Amino acid sequence: MKLFKDKYKIILIKENQFALQEYSFSFLKLFSVISFLIFFIFINIYFFSSDILNYFEFKEIEHHRSNNVQLLDVIDSQNNQIKNISKLLDSLKLQEEKFRRLVKLPPIHKEVRELGVEYDKEQIQSLNNFEYLIPNKINNLSLIAKNVDDLHRMINLEMLSYSEILNKAQINVDRLVRYPAIHPVDFETCKKTKWIKGKKKTGDCYQSSLFGNRRHPVTLRWHHHDGDDYSANTGTPVFVTADGEVEKSQYSVTSGNYVLVNHGYGYKTYYGHLHKRSVKRGDKVERGDKVGEVGNTGRNTTAEHLHYEVQYNKKAKNPKDYFFDNSNNWAN
Repeated sequence: MKLFKDKYKIILIKENQFALQEYSFSFLKLFSVISFLIFFIFINIYFFSSDILNYFEFKEIEHHRSNNVQLLDVIDSQNNQIKNISKLLDSLKLQEEKFRRLVKLPPIHKEVRELGVEYDKEQIQSLNNFEYLIPNKINNLSLIAKNVDDLHRMINLEMLSYSEILNKAQINVDRLVRYPAIHPVDFETCKKTKWIKGKKKTGDCYQSSLFGNRRHPVTLRWHHHDGDDYSANTGTPVFVTADGEVEKSQYSVTSGNYVLVNHGYGYKTYYGHLHKRSVKRGDKVERGDKVGEVGNTGRNTTAEHLHYEVQYNKKAKNPKDYFFDNSNNWAN
């Protein structure tokens, strides 16, 4: 075609000068250059437009993240509350197990607790969709939601269990009052005086020896300790831990003054090394009644203290398994 064969000339004249610059080219060459430029621009737009858009989107996300940094304190606080509630639930579970044992209900198996904990997967997925807006320090928003849902499930399970316990307890009121459920001394008021570096100091009373194997303070031989020892000043009141009838109130060479109370249902409690006995055989006692005072009587003792035992069907049991308050704050 003649159009592609024709040639054209461009003359450039510099301002205020007479110098001329000529450029000759054909229409085909001009068409080729323009086509190449258009193609080049198209290719760049096609391959790099997504990167450009991603860059601006990333900048927008970073902007949202920086604005959401203030959420960190709120979410951290919620996490801490979740942990604290979980600890409280663990404590409630321990109490629940004692109550269930008390009213003769079977324990809730671990498998049942785990199967009872489910979470809303749709809710978790919806939270995943927003995690990209959260600062990087919070890397698992969905886990927080799952933990909250687990807590709800655990609380519901505990409520159902306690409801079952309450219904059972209403039928077994007499058994409840005969369950050795309190400490034999009042840790809110009792004191213990010690000599420290030649100086006499008085502090709170404490538990000096636990149930289980120990080295005997007199014989120095290892043997099983059938109860708990409470270190307190001589004369500290000792209280019966459940309703019952005094079976023995006497003196022995090894235990000194001691009291044995029969609570029925297979339960008995023993109070040894007493300074004084406040009850006699055949007396009816109620939980919290005074049965004696802490002392240091008998051969098997080296310091003033109370030796306390819980017996069930003639076998010594760990007293801490029966305390309702589940408290060991006084333990030394």
